Amino acid sequence: MELLLATEFKKEKVDFFLDIDEVVMDIEQLRKVTGYSSGRKIKELFETHPELLEKEYSYKKKVPNLEGGVTKMREKRFFTESGIYEVSFLASTPRAREFRRFAGTILKSVRKGEMIPKLPADRWSLMEKKFDGIISTFEDRQDLLENLEGNTEKVVNLLEELKGKLTDFDNLKEDVKALKKAVNLMSRQMDDFLKAFGEEG
Repeated sequence: MELLLATEFKKEKVDFFLDIDEVVMDIEQLRKVTGYSSGRKIKELFETHPELLEKEYSYKKKVPNLEGGVTKMREKRFFTESGIYEVSFLASTPRAREFRRFAGTILKSVRKGEMIPKLPADRWSLMEKKFDGIISTFEDRQDLLENLEGNTEKVVNLLEELKGKLTDFDNLKEDVKALKKAVNLMSRQMDDFLKAFGEEG
């Protein structure tokens, strides 16, 4: 694993690493830039979306960690590029949305060689294919959300119409109950009449 780019987002340190052909970011930095105030908060996200712990989105790896002047190997969770976008998408905070755009812009510039010297062509080729696939997925999801937002009024109108029909149905049920009571009453009255008529005969 090697440092690909060190930068900042809203005064928070952001380090993008390259692990073979995968752009990754550690969990602590991702937590801060997406607006989670504590480790507990982001753990709640993992409980709701356990797929984020799958290898497609994140994985654990032992890396050197300086502790009291001594370097020790410690296990840390890193998020892949897909994981970075997925967490920032699910966070649904203004800060997370800003970071998603920021990360997309930064990594695109990195791939173009505008921010750091280019890596070997074969590695860039693999990274670009992954990047294109990831961006396409999130653009599709964004379009879906926008379409849903645009059709909100239609959905509300349909729900109101359905509510009206259910109300009509409830009223019909009450009418049927009343009619049934009237029929039962008429039936009892007819029985009484026939009994009285029989007794007179």
